[in-house]
Amino acid sequence: MKAGDRRSRFRFGCGQLAECGVARRGMKKVLIVSPHFPPINAPDMQRVRLALPYLRGHGWEPTVLAVAPDFIEGGVREPLLEATYPADVRVVRVGGLRPQFTRWAGIGRLWWRCGRALRRAGEDLLRAERFEVVLCSTTQFSAFALGPRWRAEFGVPFVVDYQDPWVSDYYARTGTRPPGGALKYGLSQWAARRQEPAVLRAASGVIAVSGAYGAMLARLYPWFEAARVRVLPFGAAAADLEVAGRHRPAEPLIDFADGRVHHVYAGRGGPDMREALTVLFRAYRQFRASHPAEAARMKFHFIGT
Repeated sequence: MKAGDRRSRFRFGCGQLAECGVARRGMKKVLIVSPHFPPINAPDMQRVRLALPYLRGHGWEPTVLAVAPDFIEGGVREPLLEATYPADVRVVRVGGLRPQFTRWAGIGRLWWRCGRALRRAGEDLLRAERFEVVLCSTTQFSAFALGPRWRAEFGVPFVVDYQDPWVSDYYARTGTRPPGGALKYGLSQWAARRQEPAVLRAASGVIAVSGAYGAMLARLYPWFEAARVRVLPFGAAAADLEVAGRHRPAEPLIDFADGRVHHVYAGRGGPDMREALTVLFRAYRQFRASHPAEAARMKFHFIGT
């Protein structure tokens, strides 16, 4: 297949295939499947984004396979994120079915709309170039099933990165409503229970955000060895603070020049935060009783979801 044929199927983030398809001399190539990717700000792409500045220093030339922002429903765009990884990293973006054309049928999930395009784009890349490994890092778990398929067809090993459980009894155990409703979630879990064993058997490596995942997978599948899981917690990058420091929003949420002492929490909130917040405010109440003037200058901000 000619490069021009491939470009008709792809949208590249850093030039044409002929210009960026050849790895730097001496580099091994890794194909990273991350359907969400900047400028889309989604939790499950942060690990890939944070890793990109360091891969070349360890001998790896990355190519990221992602969904184009226009095809991501409800995606929050944050252009600043594009300044946090090397500008010349190749990003292959694919389309699919737009949500406005599928919502009437109750189809909104990103993988159902764009998974086929991701698979075809990845297969074209693997036919055209030699990649030493494929890394799937996403909570669009159906993407994990690309690993066994591509290993069988192209002989390329793959690694999966667990950021959340794929097979989970959380909603059944807690009685809470699953995302998308019981029927859709039940169907996705039915598929997960059939896909996950094949993925784990064929995977050359398994990464997880917590050591609990190894034990969890071993309970689900007695043949799985918990020691196979390499634990890689969520990290942070000083470069993110530098980028944020150079950015000044038009309307700051907090006036830090008002002479008060501001305590800021940025992130999600929920029932699981109850214990931590109880400890925080009990401590504040004790401090206020003994140091009322200082406590009066304090202000607490909770920003997020």
